[in-house]
Amino acid sequence: MKFSKLILLSFILIYSAIAVQIHAEPFILVIDAGHGGYDGGANYNGRLEKNDNLEIALAVGELLEQNGIEVGYTRITDVYDSPNEKARIANEQGADLFVSIHRNSSPNPNTYSGVETLLYEESGLKRDVANAINEELAKIG
Repeated sequence: MKFSKLILLSFILIYSAIAVQIHAEPFILVIDAGHGGYDGGANYNGRLEKNDNLEIALAVGELLEQNGIEVGYTRITDVYDSPNEKARIANEQGADLFVSIHRNSSPNPNTYSGVETLLYEESGLKRDVANAINEELAKIG
């Protein structure tokens, strides 16, 4: 799958999940481009996860903003922030939802598949959005 298709797919999944949840009150989605700076994340054939994550985060955020969702970011350049710093940034922006984008890898190709969703508290909007994203991912395999 071409990288541009991954960006589009990510947008479709997140937007479709959020669109289902839109209610009368506006909300703020903060997108975290996982890793950054000295922390390259997964490496595959010279591609660093931190770079893919940032490109996807910015593209998805732009598309969401064009569709009326208020978006904030933990980073828009190649910098490292600790998990605590990312949480502080999201809280300062008034985040109602926080999505951290990652691309995992394995030393053995085609060993793993699936999606991983971590929730601070499994309730309300965050649970509903996570479930909707997972359901959309399950549909495409």
